[in-house]
Amino acid sequence: MALMLPFLAAFFTTAGTAPTVLPPSSDDVSIAKAIQTYIYGRSETLRLRVDSVSTIKLSGEVHEGTYLSNWEVTLRFRAAYTRPEDDPYLAGMLRCFDELRASSDASWVKWAEDEIAKRRSEVLDLITYAQEQKEAVTAYAEIDGSGRIIPETVRLKVPGIEGSHGVQELLKAVPGPEQFEDAGYKYLLSGRQAPGGSGQEQSVTSGGHGGTATPPKEIPGNKGGPSPTPPPTTPVQPAEAIKPTTRRPPTNMRGYVTNRTYLLYWATGMVAVLLAILVAGEVYNQRRKMSGRR
Repeated sequence: MALMLPFLAAFFTTAGTAPTVLPPSSDDVSIAKAIQTYIYGRSETLRLRVDSVSTIKLSGEVHEGTYLSNWEVTLRFRAAYTRPEDDPYLAGMLRCFDELRASSDASWVKWAEDEIAKRRSEVLDLITYAQEQKEAVTAYAEIDGSGRIIPETVRLKVPGIEGSHGVQELLKAVPGPEQFEDAGYKYLLSGRQAPGGSGQEQSVTSGGHGGTATPPKEIPGNKGGPSPTPPPTTPVQPAEAIKPTTRRPPTNMRGYVTNRTYLLYWATGMVAVLLAILVAGEVYNQRRKMSGRR
């Protein structure tokens, strides 16, 4: 019975949304697993600890031999490291600051210090608080003569990358720690090169996590002359500063006063409960003494 629950869930989720007859629900399960494989693999490279991944199919249809389905993915995660300095993007910013501080003007030093403090605060949020993010993923798969999908043909279209690609090809495009460190270094360097020492805004290609990024690298192509069938290329994502989606509680005075008020209410309540217990105990003892005298 337990094994049938995923298939029943997939059936009720897709019922009424597909314009044509869908492949068996077991095919939807295999596509969901492909999406999760990509999410877990991407998170490992990005040094994120995944708490949970939820996939919900929103729609699906068969068109000219291709099964197309749209999914909503909900990801809960935290940073996999424990110190802000372990964040590669922050590490790159710190390296740039250490190298250029002595030879830079005061305005750049002040701007760089503020940017580093901002990034450090973001990393503390990533470490401390569970983050939740929703992504839209589209899956494509070829179907055979019986209407079942061919697993080897599953391709995913994910945010930040043009076109649809296989899971392994997508994972190859995820930037590693060294690319994030390089991006953090270049971000502070761009501010030093800008007039007045203010940071230059650079173009961002979203890879699932918002942030300031270095310009995307050129996607390798076929440079050996025209070809009727160009070789497949691996999509390249720029390294971005991963931003928290859940922020810490307010630290302003109003938030402090509110929290202090709650603590006072809680302490007052505890004192009242203790007094009530003491009074009840004393009344009980007095009643026992009176009954003993009788």
